[in-house]
Amino acid sequence: MHLKIITALTLLLICLSPLAGQGAVTYTKDISPIIYNNCTVCHRDGEIGPFPLTNFEEVRDEAYTIRSVTRKGTMPPWMPDREFSNFKFLGERGLTDQEIETIAQWVEAGMPEGDPAFEAPMPKFAEGSALGNPDLTLRVAEPYTIKGSNEDEYRVFVLPTGLTEDRDLVSIEFRPGNRAILHHGLLAFDTTGQAREKDVSDPLSGYEVFGGFGVPIRPNATLPGYTPGAVPLRLPKGVGIKLPAGADILMQTHYAPWPVRDSDQSSVNLFFADEPVERYLKTRMMMPFDLVEEDTMQPPDLSLSERFEVALELIDEFGQGQSGNGAIGGDIADRLGEGFGGRLEGWSLFKIPPDKVSRFHGIWNVEDDISLISIYPHAHLLCKSWEIYAIDPGGNRENLLKIDSWDFNWQGDYPLPKYVKIDKGSVIHAIATYDNTVDNYLNPNMPPEASGWGSKTTDEMYLLGFNYVDYREGDENTFFALSDPQPSEPVILRPPASIRVPTGGRTQLFFEPEGVVDSIQWLKDGAEIPGATAATLVLQDVSAADEGAYSVRITNVSGSAVSAAGSLTIDDEAAADLVNLATRGFVGTGADILIGGFTVLGGSTKTVLVRGLGPQLTADGVPGALEDPELRVFKTLYDESPIRSQLLMTNDNWEEGPNAAELAEALTEQNKPLAAGSKDAALLLTLDQGVYTFQLSGVAETEGVGLIELFLIAETGP
Repeated sequence: MHLKIITALTLLLICLSPLAGQGAVTYTKDISPIIYNNCTVCHRDGEIGPFPLTNFEEVRDEAYTIRSVTRKGTMPPWMPDREFSNFKFLGERGLTDQEIETIAQWVEAGMPEGDPAFEAPMPKFAEGSALGNPDLTLRVAEPYTIKGSNEDEYRVFVLPTGLTEDRDLVSIEFRPGNRAILHHGLLAFDTTGQAREKDVSDPLSGYEVFGGFGVPIRPNATLPGYTPGAVPLRLPKGVGIKLPAGADILMQTHYAPWPVRDSDQSSVNLFFADEPVERYLKTRMMMPFDLVEEDTMQPPDLSLSERFEVALELIDEFGQGQSGNGAIGGDIADRLGEGFGGRLEGWSLFKIPPDKVSRFHGIWNVEDDISLISIYPHAHLLCKSWEIYAIDPGGNRENLLKIDSWDFNWQGDYPLPKYVKIDKGSVIHAIATYDNTVDNYLNPNMPPEASGWGSKTTDEMYLLGFNYVDYREGDENTFFALSDPQPSEPVILRPPASIRVPTGGRTQLFFEPEGVVDSIQWLKDGAEIPGATAATLVLQDVSAADEGAYSVRITNVSGSAVSAAGSLTIDDEAAADLVNLATRGFVGTGADILIGGFTVLGGSTKTVLVRGLGPQLTADGVPGALEDPELRVFKTLYDESPIRSQLLMTNDNWEEGPNAAELAEALTEQNKPLAAGSKDAALLLTLDQGVYTFQLSGVAETEGVGLIELFLIAETGP
């Protein structure tokens, strides 16, 4: 049986941070939480932002710029298409339409500061790190000064670890010393001492090599590096990178063309595992030897390991001099593919002709069940877009990453919010588009010239990395943390609601957590339900055997929490189509607000009308009614870690909302009109499946009796 809309309404008075409205938009109440939670991570001392945004004065001075870039969507910077994949990347940056409009309203109002008591708390940022306090920091011994000749420079610096025993890393963080001149950095380790010998023989800091590391580096010796905009990744619990005793960290730095002499002294932060590592990180690099003809899509004849070995043989044969030959590019690039009997078929395909937009298709035949952790594409100035997806053996498609407007100066390693399983026998497709025409204003050659693989900025690359581990049962329900692996114990803000369901019906149970959640386990009458480890519990074809008390246990590395139980009762007279819900209660000051929680089920979308009443109650004869209510609606985002609530829309006076005309029409159609000039609040929303919360508070800390009403207006879809 299809449930039309809402299965339960839970109304609570609970302690939350102050949410009461304060009238006009101010910095402290409205702007500070937007800036501190979305912008300050980059806009502070030592980070990539060109100016700090850490207090009212700094934000006010850049207010017009902030309004402009947020309206354009260029800030906060986020290159991937948010609608392409069915998950949200860890660390994804972006503002809601409401947040963007709030910034604009504040600027247009003259940027008032407001009451300092309502300023949002500043997030805690570790000094010298985006992740926390490192266990070991390695810094380049002496600054390196670039020539300032508008030419690419590649330099490898050797950083001895001094480790006397093998150590497992949970993260490695590249810290640029001079972001203005450093375009990207690659990291690897060397246990042979060859890199150290090269360093000693070069009179300057480090040694010069154009691409690569100048010494043989096998794939299992590479480490996560740095590109502008990249978010340093802390590996999931139980996953690590083995760093051998006595290893030297090799830091390959690419200094992009720069007109004046300048210096850089970068460093690396190492974070060691505190708990035993159960799985070691694996990396798969897709390169031109993975390319296939678009019309045939036939995979290469050689295995991946065989192709790597051929590439390394060629590097050993032709060396890695300083005339433009990179890791497997430059001087040897022309010898790959056809020139070597097709031993690296596909490489010869990576030729970008002038005056043409070209597409290149790469494929990875996945040979074992794996769990993806992050994805990082890399290309240069001609690249315009990437599209990456997987096709499983059954023909089902999993969209992974899409970037429609590639930016050479903003490249990242995009960490997934949790493991994404790729089944054995799947094929990962990676399509990159390059614009080698006069229409590409970044084209380094005018008129356009033929291009191909190379390490110079003016050359091009097709490079796509995947960090992953071998699949383990339950990976799908493991959420990742962006930084500190020791979060607070999780908290359950709202337990599963008690519901009544007719025989044969279908229902879903939700809960609302707070904090980092590593695992979820549903319980019935106190006993674990086998396989019930998802954020929602779906019950199909409900029968008498399903009656009982349902609760949920959530766990992270710091502890666990078990919710109160909600009962499921069989009631064949229970309505399947709940369309109207209402509750009334006292609205106090500060955190003492009225909260209405509900869920939307099914695959369709629902348009709902919500009224937050105060003055209307006075007109209806209710004593002590709230004079000026403010209504807010939140959606709980279960696919993020920590799980959080996203503010969707807010309204103070119903006539002043963004869709006031449509709202007035809906109020009239429902025979629930509100008086002109009334300070009652109302919202007209179209919602998809999920868990939602409405909050009713008093503007300017007013108190009184309030009423929340919800009406189903329309439904679209199945």
